[in-house]
Amino acid sequence: MIRKILLMSLLVAGTRLFAQQAADSLFSGSKPVETVSFSSDGKSLVFATNEGLIRVLNVADKKEVGQIAPATFSLVYSAVSPDGKTIATVGARYDGPPLRDGSNFVGIVQLWDSATLKEKGWIKQNGSGNSLAFSPDSKTLATTAGHNTQQLVLVDLESLKQRAKLTVGKSCLSAVAYSRCGKFLATGTYKGEVKIWDTQSNKELQSFDAHDGYRVSALAFSPDSKLLVSTPFESATHESLPGSVVRVWEVETEKKRHDIRQPRGSIFVSAVLFSGKESRFLVASGFTILIYDAQSGKRISELNGHTNRVTSLALSPDGKLLASGSIDRTVRIWKVE
Repeated sequence: MIRKILLMSLLVAGTRLFAQQAADSLFSGSKPVETVSFSSDGKSLVFATNEGLIRVLNVADKKEVGQIAPATFSLVYSAVSPDGKTIATVGARYDGPPLRDGSNFVGIVQLWDSATLKEKGWIKQNGSGNSLAFSPDSKTLATTAGHNTQQLVLVDLESLKQRAKLTVGKSCLSAVAYSRCGKFLATGTYKGEVKIWDTQSNKELQSFDAHDGYRVSALAFSPDSKLLVSTPFESATHESLPGSVVRVWEVETEKKRHDIRQPRGSIFVSAVLFSGKESRFLVASGFTILIYDAQSGKRISELNGHTNRVTSLALSPDGKLLASGSIDRTVRIWKVE
């Protein structure tokens, strides 16, 4: 279970990082956090802010050990490869005229050496993207082919060449996730479509409407790869409205196992991941992190402390720490027991 004890709250503002109690987590002058990832040894935390910087800090002493400044100006998203050798970033860059709005934005995926923080290579896309996922063997990067595209590109990380391109649906790609066994890849779109793919043949195995036309914000396979959790990101924001519905699916049959209604007002569900426990998963639901049992669909516990929407979640490789990033400009580290 995850203890409701905040170990540290990390302020993202220049290089200042402050330990804080949960009640004092709002800081002015800093930037919202978009993504968080642990290094493969769990000693470092990599996170992206919407100022376009990637920051790397030491978890033990909370000191910043480096920054990455991608060649993009828009929101930057990041991910760390399972073998810990590579950090991937994706964002957009303006490449000169048209605009209004025959746009001329290009998406740039850059790969960085996690030890030196130096660039290893880059991939140009047709417009901006916001989806990244490494295969469990760290040999392939799955990323969107660009802005307003229905395609997912699989890139060979040794040659930096395209290995395959998958059409994810009738709408744009919004989420992607690999199963831990590496056999399956799941994709979600802005229109609620979910597809499950065989990673060896790149053939579509399952396809279904997961969220009634609402954008799929996140996907996560259970550790045994038998279940898939999908979360929606709905556009309504009024507190009186019912919360969004998180859904649990059987991978083999695409049968819906559970509808899990979020608390009233929890419209924005931004992230999902399974904990070290086989059947437990965590959902970033509004300002709160909720913990569920995938077998029963029942809520087990919750983590409170963020004062704005939680945008991302990451579990350390040993399963002992949970990191959460938020629009409230903090990164929090929670102890798992």
